[in-house]
Amino acid sequence: ESSIHVRPPVPLYKVWPSNNRFICCGSCFMGSEEEFPVWGNCGWSWANCCAWSCILGFFAAFCILALPYFWNTLIAIPILAG
Repeated sequence: ESSIHVRPPVPLYKVWPSNNRFICCGSCFMGSEEEFPVWGNCGWSWANCCAWSCILGFFAAFCILALPYFWNTLIAIPILAG
């Protein structure tokens, strides 16, 4: 009888050696604030602000400009497919 102890798997983001902040259970990560901190100990750097502004800005532009067109034009496709 061999007693092999199997450890449960640990998510990689919990053991990764870095200064990054992992959010959403490791689905998203943000760089460390040591690069260019916005202000002390807030956890945000200028690179993070730029990245999130681009992501949220383009998403907002899509929702405002394109989504109404697709909603009004293509609403029949999900109804017919269902």
